[in-house]
Amino acid sequence: MSSIDWDFWLHMPAVTVWQACALSLEIDPDKMNKIQDAWMEPSRPLFKDESFRSAEEKEIFEKRLRLLSKSIYTEYFRLYKETGYAAYSEIYLKDLAKWAVSVVNWDNLPPEFLKLAGEPDTVTVKPLKDKPKPFANSTKSVRGRPKEIDTKVTILRKLIATMLGEKKIDPFALPGSASDLLGACQRIEKIITETDEIKVFDTSEDTFKDWLKATGYRFKVGRTPNDEMVYWTNLCVKTMGEMKKEFFI
Repeated sequence: MSSIDWDFWLHMPAVTVWQACALSLEIDPDKMNKIQDAWMEPSRPLFKDESFRSAEEKEIFEKRLRLLSKSIYTEYFRLYKETGYAAYSEIYLKDLAKWAVSVVNWDNLPPEFLKLAGEPDTVTVKPLKDKPKPFANSTKSVRGRPKEIDTKVTILRKLIATMLGEKKIDPFALPGSASDLLGACQRIEKIITETDEIKVFDTSEDTFKDWLKATGYRFKVGRTPNDEMVYWTNLCVKTMGEMKKEFFI
């Protein structure tokens, strides 16, 4: 018999990404012991070995957390609450159950997950990752920002996540420079849309920095080291094949 209070967790409106990963392994999030002085990994929680039944289970948890943290910005998930760190953002547990069963095929999922994956949706909240609407003619405020800016922020977040891939960086101390990242985004837009006209990222560096703040990212304070001057340009080239045209549709 499971030691998890599934009645409690299944009635939670949403759960954090790390809690969802724990539940997928039938681990009670409330009983996991965090490493209190884990200041070196502020983007995600670290847990003591005793939180897991085995070293193998801990490794599986870490991999699931990395994968899910990168996947919550795809069309499979509706974000309930977004923070600067993906691991602490909140998602609907049903979205994870369906994705885990039908997309990534995770093994040994709890029976509660399998049942949840087969249930019809009852949440009517509009997903944040809907196809971006044309932004040129809309100025309706969304969460305090004009709607067209909110759309551009979503696109920028997707591009950064794709370019970074599995790279581990501090979201509040990005390498490189804003001008280099803006240039990379403009280059990506022109190549993917197959036109020399820039519509999404036709903006100043200062405005671009405001969009970046809205994604939860920040650049390091101070002078950019020479070896980082073309950081985003290099990532852009290496990941161009992974960029999706629907980013700009």
